[in-house]
Amino acid sequence: MKSRRDFLKVMTAGTCGALAHQILNPGFAAYADPLGALNNNRVFVLINFSGGVSYNIAPPYVGAYRDRNPTISYGAGDSLYLNSTQGLHPSLTALHSVWGEGKLAVLNLIGAGEDQSRSHDEATKQWHTGRSIVSGVSEGWGARLTSQLQSSLGGVSLSGSNDLIRGGTNPPRAVGNLSSLGESPIFWSNDSTEFLKMTRTNIVQASSHPSNPSYDYAKESLLKFQASAELLRSYANLSLPVTFPNTGLGNRLRDAARLIVAGPTIGLRFIYVEFGGFDTHAGERAALTSRLNEYNGAMSSFIQCLKSLNRWNDIVIAGMSEFSRTMENSSQGTDHGAAGPMFVLGGRVKGGQKTPAPTATDVGNYQYIQNSHGTFAQVYAEVLSEFMGLNAQSVFNGDIVASPYFDVI
Repeated sequence: MKSRRDFLKVMTAGTCGALAHQILNPGFAAYADPLGALNNNRVFVLINFSGGVSYNIAPPYVGAYRDRNPTISYGAGDSLYLNSTQGLHPSLTALHSVWGEGKLAVLNLIGAGEDQSRSHDEATKQWHTGRSIVSGVSEGWGARLTSQLQSSLGGVSLSGSNDLIRGGTNPPRAVGNLSSLGESPIFWSNDSTEFLKMTRTNIVQASSHPSNPSYDYAKESLLKFQASAELLRSYANLSLPVTFPNTGLGNRLRDAARLIVAGPTIGLRFIYVEFGGFDTHAGERAALTSRLNEYNGAMSSFIQCLKSLNRWNDIVIAGMSEFSRTMENSSQGTDHGAAGPMFVLGGRVKGGQKTPAPTATDVGNYQYIQNSHGTFAQVYAEVLSEFMGLNAQSVFNGDIVASPYFDVI
């Protein structure tokens, strides 16, 4: 028998990005409240518009902005009207309905801070780690959030592993989807994955108890992995009161709804979902419409489902994107920008336009809007502290500066 380290390396080799890769240790187990009750079932759902979403998701009506974006911007007549300064992209009917209920907060010019990067990788790491300077940072703010939770399944990423959920003492679990939990073949060979599953099963089912401590450690780990994995898989086919569209985001939000149903059992408090395709360097109007049509269909079902389950008041859904984009380029697209719009919605959200829409001064003669009304950490801190009852200063390492703009809960 190899050393424990080598053995565990072999056992997790075929599950990179899967639940097993993060929870294969004897300390992992599904949540069990010894008192038989949870004090708080509120869940924070974070959706990442990966790729850098255009400001035309919530278009400003100011003439200077429309002049700089002649073919891709929207005015009051061809968008979903919010107020005299700003609307929503015409595809976002589900969000517009929530706005009408007073439960959608729109925040403008939100970024990562003074050192906002315009690189996809670095800017995403800023948002995921909660740091403007990301060099040497290895722990995500999502992991710092779940370190305050009792449950080993307190946080779940339905979009694989990333910097947001890495590190900490109790990081969110990357499960991919509830059916497979993210297990993928080695070198695209199903045989390899099946071999690893068979090996795990054989160890779990072994009746003998050899004296080899490495084998005992692995078996104990796998027993707890198996129990936790099966608990999550048990919700994979849970019947929901609403049918979700069979799209990438639709399937992920369907799984999110099932996890929310499971929340009181497993102690779930945080879900991360990624939705990409927003790097619109050319032909933005058609490309953005296509992505937002998928988003709107999935969100419409998700919101309706949460209401039908009587969980709408227990959920806050917020957005992120690594940066907004520039003014229109010669290809009727946009390039990498800086601060942009953010949405926060849910049954307990105080709706409204929380920070002013970009003005002619904000737009100026620059390639992209360079001003900012605040950082995403200020917005999320409100959700974490006021909605979830967590220590937001700990999650963002004491860097939060309070602002009256961000009263969203």
